[in-house]
Amino acid sequence: MIGKLNGTIEDYIDDYLILDVSGVGYIVYTTDNIKIKYSLNNQLKLYIFHNIKENINKLYGFMTKDELNYFNFLISINGVSCKIAMNILNHITLDTLLSSIHENDKSFLNKIPGIGKVLANRIISELKLKKLPEITIINEQGNNYSKINDVLLALKGLGYKEDQIMKIVNKIDNKDDLNTEELTTLVLMKIGS
Repeated sequence: MIGKLNGTIEDYIDDYLILDVSGVGYIVYTTDNIKIKYSLNNQLKLYIFHNIKENINKLYGFMTKDELNYFNFLISINGVSCKIAMNILNHITLDTLLSSIHENDKSFLNKIPGIGKVLANRIISELKLKKLPEITIINEQGNNYSKINDVLLALKGLGYKEDQIMKIVNKIDNKDDLNTEELTTLVLMKIGS
């Protein structure tokens, strides 16, 4: 079993990346958040969930132990596969997921493709019964990542393509000085011009 990988991002392909670790290229399925924060040839440390089943041998990588823990909580729910859990983590932040659980709010989950009302109800009710750890405080760099992720999620919800959004976000020099709403507005203005 593999628990952690530390290497260089060699390539991004669809929903996975190839991580070069001492000359060995590992295919690791990740959330879109990794693409936002890291570009090719960057060093990356990932916490790994190694999914080994009858005909499956896949690695799923996460930037934090919190993401890995919540992924494990999600896949422990009947009807939530690794693919669905990754889809959830692609569409909402851990903070949003945790507050949805505490507030019994299924609306965020209902908006995610592939999650119907029945599954959203099951996810919220089962996670509510589990003793979920609080999410560790994110450092300054993590706050920026979370802000960009929120902008990406908001604009993807409006129908814009991720590549189009990220090209503009990457060109904005003062994004650290802007809050999420200001950054979203600025990106929308630049897309429109």
